[in-house]
Amino acid sequence: MKKERKSIFLSAQLVREANDYIINEFKRLEILGISPSHGDIFHYLFGGKILSPAQIATKINRTKATVTTLLDRLEMDGYLVREKDKNDARSLNVKLTPKGESLKPKFDEISKNLNKILAKNFSEFELDALDTLLSRAIKNFNKKIN
Repeated sequence: MKKERKSIFLSAQLVREANDYIINEFKRLEILGISPSHGDIFHYLFGGKILSPAQIATKINRTKATVTTLLDRLEMDGYLVREKDKNDARSLNVKLTPKGESLKPKFDEISKNLNKILAKNFSEFELDALDTLLSRAIKNFNKKIN
């Protein structure tokens, strides 16, 4: 009889715990109008990067419709702008506003603390193994890892 695996349940629980932490940190740091689902967008746009909505969708493994909804909220709150592509007026590009870019130190702090919490009671070897195993599990679902 095969042992029942709890990996998916545990992975989902880890994501919930991390998201709860992020939400509490957003409140503490007075970051308004942003949810954990916006984090990947900021990650790919910080540092003056400019991407199309389609590129963002590919990088964060979300549908274009989902990304459009996420971008709408961030644009409405003044964190990013969409501008016509200089080479193709039919296409849009997305970039952070100064308000959006100003969040980088706070996002870096949250990320650093998240990783510190995760690493507690693990050796470097175990953390490397965890990264390897999680990456392999994600690949099993045919998802791109960035």
